[in-house]
Amino acid sequence: MSRITYEEVDASYRKAEEDFKKYGTNSVGESSADREMARMVKLRALPDTGVECEWYGNGLVLVDDKFIVSLASNKWRVEGRNKWYMHKNDLQHFVDNYVRKNENA
Repeated sequence: MSRITYEEVDASYRKAEEDFKKYGTNSVGESSADREMARMVKLRALPDTGVECEWYGNGLVLVDDKFIVSLASNKWRVEGRNKWYMHKNDLQHFVDNYVRKNENA
């Protein structure tokens, strides 16, 4: 797997933004364009926290080769384990309390 670069994030964000403008919102609920836009906003914020991330699967990224973070919801887990945990909407809080906490221990 390769690391996610700022260029990839910006290209994905621009594509999601175009789809959102093209398809708009669904009157019944969230559309796929809404969900993709939310995922890209979260993905765009991850590299700014100073962590290394790479694609792990559909809507998932691997942070610092250990933590799997869902882009669609505020959930994370440790790679190799099946227990999902919730995190706050603020990604910097997640990085400080879980990712960086392991480095200092």
